[in-house]
Amino acid sequence: MTVRPNAEFRARYPRALNARVTIKFEDGRVFSKVHVGFEGGLDNPFTWENHRAFHRMPYQHRSDTPAS
Repeated sequence: MTVRPNAEFRARYPRALNARVTIKFEDGRVFSKVHVGFEGGLDNPFTWENHRAFHRMPYQHRSDTPAS
């Protein structure tokens, strides 16, 4: 995996949080997808059901796990 900064995406931050994922196969095929925004962001806010589901999720699957 290689992670690279993207000047276009950086210029849009924090108004937009975008990402591009590109997969290159050994046989030469390349697939690329841009993901615009994120669930819970300004342009795609959490619904109350999303919020409730997040708080029911076990800590080992969450990014806000308390430090030990």
